[in-house]
Amino acid sequence: MADSDMVRVGIVDDDPYVRSSLSDLLRRQPDLVIEFLAADGAQAIAETRRTTPNVVLMDIRMPGMDGIAATTRIRSEHPALKVLLTTSLDFAGDLPAAIGAGASGMILKTSPLKVLADQIRAVHHGAAVWTAEPFRRWTSQQHPAVMASTNTEVLTGPPHGS
Repeated sequence: MADSDMVRVGIVDDDPYVRSSLSDLLRRQPDLVIEFLAADGAQAIAETRRTTPNVVLMDIRMPGMDGIAATTRIRSEHPALKVLLTTSLDFAGDLPAAIGAGASGMILKTSPLKVLADQIRAVHHGAAVWTAEPFRRWTSQQHPAVMASTNTEVLTGPPHGS
């Protein structure tokens, strides 16, 4: 596999078990390379300055600097870098902040490995991915035009072409 086909991923989560588990699972994907592991947003910012990830998989809720604040900083310093936020909760209320911070999507940590890996790949290739049900619930409650105005694709499975 050519280096250009590889997706370099940073993993940010305050739970060391989650960080380790995600890293172990994603390393099994032949096209995903783990660039760094970080425990909070401040470490994520430092690591994105030191390494060259394509996608940062970042927990939204962490002590210290949370995922939203870190995403805002990372995207301002590295506009081409993609951030895929993760949460273990129903995140419909976090969507406005995530979109405003420049996240390329938000998914549940409980997503199956194949879905998680496919969504990392999709974000790397320019798609915005959001777990369908919370996103639909939020858009229907807020503004029906949000889907069109954010140029966002709601994925319920693997991206097209996978």
